[in-house]
Amino acid sequence: MAADVAVDQRRELVSRLLPQIFRDVDPRRRLTVLDVGPGGASSVRFFGGFRCHVVFADLFDDLGEGEAGMAAAGRLFEDLGDVRYDICLFWDFLNYLSAADLREFGRALRRHLHSGSRAHAFAAFTTVSDLTGLRFELCDESRIRVLSERGPTPHRHTNKVIGRVLWPLSVSRAVLLEHNRQELLLAAGPG
Repeated sequence: MAADVAVDQRRELVSRLLPQIFRDVDPRRRLTVLDVGPGGASSVRFFGGFRCHVVFADLFDDLGEGEAGMAAAGRLFEDLGDVRYDICLFWDFLNYLSAADLREFGRALRRHLHSGSRAHAFAAFTTVSDLTGLRFELCDESRIRVLSERGPTPHRHTNKVIGRVLWPLSVSRAVLLEHNRQELLLAAGPG
């Protein structure tokens, strides 16, 4: 197990990357957050400590094959208007998208980012091993609760692929985890 993350008996990940997203948050400024997960009680409590607007998209439930999956993501972005996200929590959602759908997701997301946007994601370290999908919930700035396993993810995108496709987000830091997984911190540059 990598030194940057530990899994305890309650199935929590302790992250060194996630705190970097919240470290520079100005408490006087209102945040906009996209969480593609289900928005569990723990995540809602955590974000209640910030002055923010959070969209819990729960894209996993709407995800289907090809056009059906991207239609769900497309509806989300259409409904958002001109919202620009400060923080995006992708969890391992990107590994459920085919290469073509990942490119489309990145294209749709692009107009909702700004030069200070940051994101967190889990990716495959290599494309050769099985990668089990997980359900996550945010406990605090450094703890992520693993709620359940979803089974194997259909696609395994590496940090290089994710950084290229989600431009202007690029991988600013990656930590190797157990089970062929990487934790990613992404940051937007001038776009």
